[in-house]
Amino acid sequence: MDSFYEEFEADSLAVFKRFPEDQRDRIKELYVKETEVAQAKLEKEALRKWEEDKKAEELKQAEEDKKKAADPKAKKAAPAKGKGKDDKPNIDVPTLAVPEIVEFTSAMGRAFVYERSTADIAETLMKPAPAEEEENNQDADKVEEEAAPEQTNEPSKTAERSQTPAEAAEKPEGEEGEEEEKKEEWLADVVENDFLEKAELKPPKDPEGEDVMVPDLILTQERIIEILVKALETVSDWLVEQKKVYNTKCKTEGK
Repeated sequence: MDSFYEEFEADSLAVFKRFPEDQRDRIKELYVKETEVAQAKLEKEALRKWEEDKKAEELKQAEEDKKKAADPKAKKAAPAKGKGKDDKPNIDVPTLAVPEIVEFTSAMGRAFVYERSTADIAETLMKPAPAEEEENNQDADKVEEEAAPEQTNEPSKTAERSQTPAEAAEKPEGEEGEEEEKKEEWLADVVENDFLEKAELKPPKDPEGEDVMVPDLILTQERIIEILVKALETVSDWLVEQKKVYNTKCKTEGK
């Protein structure tokens, strides 16, 4: 019967990502693999940023070269040294360390190891499921499509909107001034407000400061951790208590 309680305990703790000591090697391999993936992602992001900076620098240098070429008095710049297709980027990326395996002793005194901490489990629970996230994105796209104004294909309006540079240059000065005045009229005045700050509050508030959700309806990560710890304690206490009752019953019946 002891094996039953041990298996029950192992299955219960597996829900909280805590496994028996004999699975240490598996968890270590998992940590190493996840660290390698995270390291590769970090290096890829750093390389992308380096390429963007290099491209911006090359465009800036090309503009300066054009200006110097247009100026007859400007001296010709010497060709850059050490630059070529074989240039290797000097990317300073920190090396990620493989997480240490944390040990855990169960209520029955058995050795376990963490695969995920309680904080990691809570963070995962706070993230929406992939299917739910895709549905939310599709709903948002539909709303944007419905809100977008209908495009008209009338040739007269298209002709009015599209003008060649030559036609625009032939406009009198008076008409250009009128167009600038119309543009200024269409520009909305920027009014500072705290609408975004109110929307980021918990619970969020509308522009007038009224709650738009029931208070304490949103579960924070700290609250989820409290729920998980309480659930684990409840299961462990119940299991130990049931084992004690069973042992007492066996001794009584044995006498």
